Amino acid sequence: MGGKVISESGTLLGIVEEFTFDTETGEIKSIEVSGKFIESLFKGKMSIPASSVITIGTDAIIVSTDAQKNLKKLDSPFKKSLKSLKSSSQKLLRSTKEKTKKWSDSLNNSLEKFTGSSGNEAENLSPQNESNDHQNES
Repeated sequence: MGGKVISESGTLLGIVEEFTFDTETGEIKSIEVSGKFIESLFKGKMSIPASSVITIGTDAIIVSTDAQKNLKKLDSPFKKSLKSLKSSSQKLLRSTKEKTKKWSDSLNNSLEKFTGSSGNEAENLSPQNESNDHQNES
């Protein structure tokens, strides 16, 4: 891991992040490659099939020139985090709306019991309506 992946034509495709293996045979199925750290956060990793590998050296893996055509894009960690954050935020918003509605209903019920009036009567006692009543008395 950490070795360079270079095509036969000399193009640097990235750095080896992981290998995937066939659990029964132990053969490498694919190589997961990424670019620079920040680049890999946004672009994610690419998977190169083992059939594209020509040779594995101590510092680099040489793949066929057509390996670029066979690259398979994998989801980036940043993209997964954003999806998770979006889902969590939506759940939190729904929960907040539900709890706010329950709290509001409970508060209105308590006010009705305390004042002995319905919500409509409470609206009629607002400061704006009181000032209108005073003006009408003049």
